[in-house]
Amino acid sequence: MRALLLAACGLLGACQTLPAPKTVCLPLKPYTTEEQARLGAQLAVLPSGSDLVGAILDYQRMRDADRACLAAKP
Repeated sequence: MRALLLAACGLLGACQTLPAPKTVCLPLKPYTTEEQARLGAQLAVLPSGSDLVGAILDYQRMRDADRACLAAKP
C-alpha cells in the first residue's frame, strides 16, 4: 500500500507545471577610457603565469557573458 501511495505522489508531482526560469543579468560597471588604460598598464607589468592574470581573464569572460545576456534581454 505504501509503495502505491509513493508512486501516486510521484506521478502527481510530475504533472505539476513550474514557472519558466528567469534569466538575471547583472548590471555592468562602466570603466572610463582612462581607467581602462591604467588597468591595462598595470596588467602588462604582472609576471607571466601570475594567478592574478588568470583571475582577471576569468573576470573578462564573465563580463563578456553578461554583456551577451544584457543584449539578449527584450
